[in-house]
Amino acid sequence: MDIPVLIDQSRGAPDRASPATAALSLEIDRAGCRLSVPVHASRALTPDPSVRRLVIVIQGDRRRPADYLEAMLDSAEASDVDDALVLAPHFRVAEELGEDEQETGAAYWSSSGWKEGGLTRTAPFGRPWRLSSFTVVDSLIAAVIATGHWQGITNVVLVGHSAGGQFVQRYAAGTRIDQALAGARLHFTFVVANPSSYLYLTADRLSAASGAFAELTPEQLAACPEADRYKYGLHGRNAYMSGSTKASIVRRYAARSIDYVVGELDTDPEDERFDRSCAATLQGATRFARTRTFHRYLAHLYGAGVHAAHRLVVVPGVGHDARGMFGSPAIRPILFGPAREAAGV
Repeated sequence: MDIPVLIDQSRGAPDRASPATAALSLEIDRAGCRLSVPVHASRALTPDPSVRRLVIVIQGDRRRPADYLEAMLDSAEASDVDDALVLAPHFRVAEELGEDEQETGAAYWSSSGWKEGGLTRTAPFGRPWRLSSFTVVDSLIAAVIATGHWQGITNVVLVGHSAGGQFVQRYAAGTRIDQALAGARLHFTFVVANPSSYLYLTADRLSAASGAFAELTPEQLAACPEADRYKYGLHGRNAYMSGSTKASIVRRYAARSIDYVVGELDTDPEDERFDRSCAATLQGATRFARTRTFHRYLAHLYGAGVHAAHRLVVVPGVGHDARGMFGSPAIRPILFGPAREAAGV
């Protein structure tokens, strides 16, 4: 059994001028062998009954979690909210490990694997076991609750922009942490901002010819075999996602509370970070188009009533800019609105 704990590694007094006010480490033990993931935090590991919400922000493609934490803190301040514990886990690659960490239990991923719940790597630096990046978030939430330091938490918000948005949308489909922590009576919200692609739950895609959703044809799948495979579809799922059946993923996803937020100006198909693979292209020509299309797809799959829990928010005047998105008055109420008291998913 994996046992997650949080350890405070801060040195000296917390400094709000630095990107984080505390440096934590998530330590996960399996059979006496430990893997660790650094976590930037808005608070030290001390009891605080004023905390009502846990916000976990996922890094972007350039892996700068401290910057994302700082953007969240600025958004909270602009919202006049001081009851949040904000955490930003750092999913590192081999090149980011210091010499003293290469032979320890420091977890690291491939540059793409962490975005989709992939397992840690064991080469070039050996590790005794492997860990999904989605399991890291499950463990982080569980560890926060297990500390007993923040017993007032009722809301958990998972938020990510760009690569982080890809992470959060797929994590929302696969996680069962709400079931594992049902006794804690937590309300979970997922905020998916400007991702390059989405995980579709069936083989249906929007047909440019008909303007309606239709199943991918054998010819389309032959030309683009990845179109309905994970991370774009549910075939060939990774180890974490395979922990649930396709039917349970589809059923569970409908019940999630998810905000799909997209910048009105995120329309540049030449952006170097934009996914131009054939599988992603079948989802739309730009991030803006892909988000609007996926939102339409949900109504096609579940019926229009699904939009009560799966909401589309277009942020005016913003392109592919995490700070601009998180700081927008259109998004701040989603991140830092009134805390909900009731349990839910």
